[in-house]
Amino acid sequence: MVGPQGGLRYAVVTIEDVKDGKAAVLEAGSALDNQKCRFVPHVQALSVGQFVYLTNTDPILHTYYAVLKSNRVLFNVALWPGRQVRKPMVDSGVVRITCGVHPWMSAYVVVTDGPYHAVTDAEGEYEITDVPAGRYTVQVWHELLGSTRKQVEVKAGTKTQLDFTLTMPRGE
Repeated sequence: MVGPQGGLRYAVVTIEDVKDGKAAVLEAGSALDNQKCRFVPHVQALSVGQFVYLTNTDPILHTYYAVLKSNRVLFNVALWPGRQVRKPMVDSGVVRITCGVHPWMSAYVVVTDGPYHAVTDAEGEYEITDVPAGRYTVQVWHELLGSTRKQVEVKAGTKTQLDFTLTMPRGE
């Protein structure tokens, strides 16, 4: 989804290999719901050890079939209306979630080793806070446009802006 100013929604931005700084809140989690036969939100980011809360607020049965990019199945859960299940994110990587009942439904959970990640909003903007000073590699991932990396230096007490430009791969 591209916003009016060209910003890209649902890209995941991750700062890699931060050695110091905050730890991920392991008992935290995020909900993944069904709304009118769509997974909502479509893309989210969590840290290893956090949970995704699978919820079905639709009036019909849905399944949550979660696979890591390596084709390893993480879980396959059927949820009747009004039900909720909590599943841990135990490995880092891109998790694709589909519904076996409705093949057009898909969502992504990008699971990172640390807490320094964000999903871009409708304007293509993101914010990652409390990053300790240092030089880092920042990766951006999008389900259709792939991923790219940039180097950035974060200085203590200042805000750092880092923009990315993603393009459709040739032949698409």
